[in-house]
Amino acid sequence: MTRLPDVTSKWLGTEYTTYGFTPEEGCDCFSFLYKILEDDYGVKLPSEWRGFNLENYYQLYMDDEEKAIDLWTEFFQDYLKEVEEHELINGDILLVKSTIPPIKRFFVIYIGNKKIINVDPKYGVRPMHFRRMKILKVFRGVSK
Repeated sequence: MTRLPDVTSKWLGTEYTTYGFTPEEGCDCFSFLYKILEDDYGVKLPSEWRGFNLENYYQLYMDDEEKAIDLWTEFFQDYLKEVEEHELINGDILLVKSTIPPIKRFFVIYIGNKKIINVDPKYGVRPMHFRRMKILKVFRGVSK
């Protein structure tokens, strides 16, 4: 498995782009996680799952954000190992909920020391503290 600093360093500063799958073309939250899991963690993900695929996930999100997050959560539960928050280690994927408006749920990667890598529509891929977020689920980026 690739070391986390190697994985995240190539993505830092990447612009936000819907359906982008490389640091050069940009990425969105889900494509970022998908590529890291497949390319860097060696987790083989399906091209389609319950009608959800690489060509339609963003439209699902735009149509019903909460339903899409629930679907992505089920997707990660099927393909990753869910662990308890107290077991949190670098590289885990977190489903978090912001504690300030607008309150939203989204996925991030934990990089240690209470920091995460987030894909923000305004700022792209960047590290940040998660002090205003509540951890809802923790997924380990390894196959079950």
